[in-house]
Amino acid sequence: RARHDPGWRRRAPHAPALEPAQVQVKAEAPLLEALLEALLPTSRTARARAAARQRRAAPRGSLRSRGRGRPPASRRVERSQTLRRQSPSSPRTAPPARTVDPPASPHTPPLAPALAALQPPPPGLPLPPPLPPPPPPPPALDEVQLAIVATAIALLLALAVFLQVLRQSASRSSGDIRVGVVGLGVMGSQLLLNLAESLGEAVAGFDTDPAKVSALEAAAAREGLQARGFTSASAFVSALKPPRTIMLLVPAGKPVDAVLAKLSPLLRAGDVVVDCGNEWFENTERRQAALAEHGIRFMGCGTSGGERGARLGPCLMPSGDTAAWKITRPILEAIAARYDESGGGGNGDP
Repeated sequence: RARHDPGWRRRAPHAPALEPAQVQVKAEAPLLEALLEALLPTSRTARARAAARQRRAAPRGSLRSRGRGRPPASRRVERSQTLRRQSPSSPRTAPPARTVDPPASPHTPPLAPALAALQPPPPGLPLPPPLPPPPPPPPALDEVQLAIVATAIALLLALAVFLQVLRQSASRSSGDIRVGVVGLGVMGSQLLLNLAESLGEAVAGFDTDPAKVSALEAAAAREGLQARGFTSASAFVSALKPPRTIMLLVPAGKPVDAVLAKLSPLLRAGDVVVDCGNEWFENTERRQAALAEHGIRFMGCGTSGGERGARLGPCLMPSGDTAAWKITRPILEAIAARYDESGGGGNGDP
């Protein structure tokens, strides 16, 4: 109180005198206040709480309690002078508005890298090499080129079909041989030599065994006869001229069915097949009916005389279709045994 108002003691002589301890505390009050201001928070709420504590600690009737903690008159005067110096005509300038960037969306990329990529590089840095141009699209075909391509494809397809037909016709082309024999065993090879000698023309023979084919050709060459051997069924059939006459000399039973299954796809309507293997007549009738559906004539012909009779003249017993008999009659009569009524003998066993 003496610090703020030096004449207070003179105006209030009735105030009690301070003890030495109180004088020391009053003298140290500014230091304590400075320490408290440094240690305690300086917020408005803290200052208000400190002023309330001071008012409660001050004795009743004192000037401190009557002032309700207002600042001293010197501070109020200084503040009023500061307000007068401000011109009423010049309005207060509002602080600049604070710009707040909107929050970035998680789906929106930041603009800084994109803007930095759009900005040209500094003049000191070299420019990146330009990207290579995209390859040009293939030129589209016009109508003329499409027509040329379509024509070429059609020609290739036609050529393929023509070659296929030519190959089939070559495999089925007729040769110059009238009679063929299937099965070049003992009976078959001798009968084939008989045909070559009796007909005076070339004959064909087929067997899957190359050794038998070679033996036939060698025997025909020794006797000066024309005989051609084949190991391929298609080549054998192609060497015969239609209507073809094929004589089978294979064992009776399943071998006959196997040979027919191999030859029937290669034969045409009108061809004649003669089975000379002494087959059971019911099997002959069954095969005759099956081949008749494809226009192929089938005959059964019993053969007797053995190896010597096959070479010099067998005894033949043909039976079957009348049209097939008309085709095969000249061939069978040429190789069959004949009986000489004059008693001079014949060319084989009767």
